[in-house]
Amino acid sequence: MHIHIPDGVLPIWLWVLGYALAALFLLFAVIKVGKDTRKAVWTAAVAAMMLVAMSIPLGVPYHINLTALAGIILGPWWSLIACFVVNGILASFGHGGVTIVGLNTLVTWFEALAGFYLYRVFKKVVIKDKEKTPVAAGVSTWIALTLSAFLVIGLVAASGIESIPFHGGKNINLNTFTILTLTFALPGAVVEAVITAFILAYIRKVRPELFG
Repeated sequence: MHIHIPDGVLPIWLWVLGYALAALFLLFAVIKVGKDTRKAVWTAAVAAMMLVAMSIPLGVPYHINLTALAGIILGPWWSLIACFVVNGILASFGHGGVTIVGLNTLVTWFEALAGFYLYRVFKKVVIKDKEKTPVAAGVSTWIALTLSAFLVIGLVAASGIESIPFHGGKNINLNTFTILTLTFALPGAVVEAVITAFILAYIRKVRPELFG
């Protein structure tokens, strides 16, 4: 999920808070990764995949993110760096407002974190067969994206705005926004879960050391 709201709509306190929290976590991420640059190349590659996925128009107010996959491959901290870079580049091309880069970084990182930890749980507790780990990735992705949809709805509700810009330039109220978001996000999460499972299955074959 993503917050597709232009600049000047969300209250200042909300997007400033988003930037502040994102900056705090990014500082901690830089400290955590330190000089361990082994995943730096893969971070760039995954960020590129995310950029391509988020830039493909599907004709509906939803697009593939690959954020859960980023979390599974990169781990918590490198995935945060990837999310920030991707959201910054997208905002520079008008894909969402510049003021909400912080919030979008947090939202997409939430998806990566949820995907990472859910994948670990499913892989070790529920699906112990290594050959079925793509299934664990798919289920983790669906849950992560579903939770993210509710997070986005919660953030928009917390903003207190009554007229919300939506796909196609129309303004809608919170109830309509919630219905439309879930209408597209829940099936979209299923599609992305399947795509994530296939991508992970392929990467496990060609670069299994990434999941050691």
